[in-house]
Amino acid sequence: MISVFVSPTSTWQPPKSSIRHAPAPTAQPAPSWEEYAFQENWPEAVVSYLLAHGNRPQKLWSVINEIGAESLAESRWELRENKRQILKTIHQLRRERTLWRYRRNWIASLVVDRDLVPLDQLKGLHVART
Repeated sequence: MISVFVSPTSTWQPPKSSIRHAPAPTAQPAPSWEEYAFQENWPEAVVSYLLAHGNRPQKLWSVINEIGAESLAESRWELRENKRQILKTIHQLRRERTLWRYRRNWIASLVVDRDLVPLDQLKGLHVART
């Protein structure tokens, strides 16, 4: 016969863990492209806009018009000036090889927002060699 000792439920307590969990650091969320546009931080607004749209090629003037609209210009003249500044920023980012321009009307970001995971760390992935 097996004898098992069971403590009464009134005195039972969960086992104490010797591992202390550090509180998760509270990271500030990164500002969105709309916030960068409102602050007139054009380089960050352009790159964040492209990353927010899946880092797929976008029409050049659609990007400029949407970022310009979020800058909340007080007058038509100010809106035009903001769009000129955004266009100059896009040309500068292109020279720095942060943006890629396809044909004349399309741009895409060359900034990768995700961390790359080495293949040997991926479980269950079979790479076919050709």
